[in-house]
Amino acid sequence: MLSRHVSIIDIGSNSIRLVIYEEASIVPSVIYNEKVKVGLGKNLHINNYIEKDLIEKAYQVIKRFTVIIKTMKCKFIYTVATAAIRNSKNSNAILKKLKETGLKIKILSGNEEALYSYYGMQLGFTKINGIIGDIGGGSLELALKTKEKNIKVSSMSTGILVLSNEFSDNLDKIYKSIQKGLIQNGWENQAKAKSFYATGGGWRSIARVGIEIYNYPIPIIHQYYLKIKTLKNLISLIIETSEKDLALLKSIPKDRIPFLKISAKSLEAVVDTIGAKDIYFSSYGLREGLLSKFFINEKYKLNSTFSNIGFYFNSQTDRAGSNNKSLTNWAKKFSITENIDLKLLNIVASLSNISEKEHPEFKAQNAFFKITRKTLLPFDHVTRAKVAIATYLIYNKNLRSTKVKKIIKFLSDAEFEESLILGNLIRLGITISGGATNLLKQSKIDILDDTIILEIPNFLLNKNINLRLSDLARIKSYQSKIITSH
Repeated sequence: MLSRHVSIIDIGSNSIRLVIYEEASIVPSVIYNEKVKVGLGKNLHINNYIEKDLIEKAYQVIKRFTVIIKTMKCKFIYTVATAAIRNSKNSNAILKKLKETGLKIKILSGNEEALYSYYGMQLGFTKINGIIGDIGGGSLELALKTKEKNIKVSSMSTGILVLSNEFSDNLDKIYKSIQKGLIQNGWENQAKAKSFYATGGGWRSIARVGIEIYNYPIPIIHQYYLKIKTLKNLISLIIETSEKDLALLKSIPKDRIPFLKISAKSLEAVVDTIGAKDIYFSSYGLREGLLSKFFINEKYKLNSTFSNIGFYFNSQTDRAGSNNKSLTNWAKKFSITENIDLKLLNIVASLSNISEKEHPEFKAQNAFFKITRKTLLPFDHVTRAKVAIATYLIYNKNLRSTKVKKIIKFLSDAEFEESLILGNLIRLGITISGGATNLLKQSKIDILDDTIILEIPNFLLNKNINLRLSDLARIKSYQSKIITSH
């Protein structure tokens, strides 16, 4: 019997990658991810031909990938080729050889590549306000949703490998080449007062450098945010640092080091030319856009309110998110939550049993690490931090962990208070109900004259409910009171 796994093979200019997702989901869970460096575009600049030995190498890699796909019984299989094969004179011969593996292979046009990258970005951000850019080894794609709701796309042959082959380490020429292409394609100043959303291995390496040298508390590239001034400082630092010293960075793969300065200069050329005010880096891109083709159920709708985020999170619990609706409905009636984003309340409630099957001593820290470390999660980093702290509190009220304290410093006082309220409130709701919806319906909570009053049936009263209510009240320096009924 076939699984619901989705496999995508991306045949790029520098490498071939196989990614297998648990299933098509807004928060995709990757169960297999392998990249093999082949270098199909390595000598393409010489005569526009891909050499036989490279074709054979690609064939062997893909042949092995098909074995893995069959072994894992993937229901959906999608294989695409991008710039290297697209731009080679012998693309038909290459395709014929690679199809001997038994796979159907589609060569994406540059515009299709840009469009799928845009669709992928849509999964990773609740709202895109600006231009998305995806740089690979052979090409650079840009996309923008216009005022008319159309998607403007462009593809240029200015990928990292192409730039390296054509200009070597002449960064000024690299900058001018990209700038010229952007202007010719109508992208100059198109992101004024807007953001740039960057994806692709070369640009994600820039984010990795920033996270490492700035000691950033959330070591996740997706939605890593920088103002343009900070980005430019980071780019200057990379360019001015020797390759030998760049190689000392722990977060950068060794095969990326020789191209790090080219990646930095290409990014600088783009943000300068389009006039972006800030940048978000993304782990979502082409492959996630291709994954969206397989959204075959209402629960996979784009622009989700995240009310079922516990399900998408693949939290290894039989009841992931099952009690979130009742917890949310109970909590939102409490006036203390009136200034809290309902979406955030939904998320915390939905993840309230994320560690239910973990060892009791590690429930809190495992919940915290799942949220702060999961790569493909469509939250900005402030939301991620608030959810992580609130979820930690559901399992442990003591925020003494060094890593937790580091995240707390990342938040403003108001944001931290919001996390405290959400975590303690949902913890109280769980203590009252034990996950039973009908018990929550028999309780009521609100504030009267700086006192939090909880009304519950007499048979529910216990010491733990008293403690949880006191913890919640203490956040705002309120008193607490329980009223029981028979």
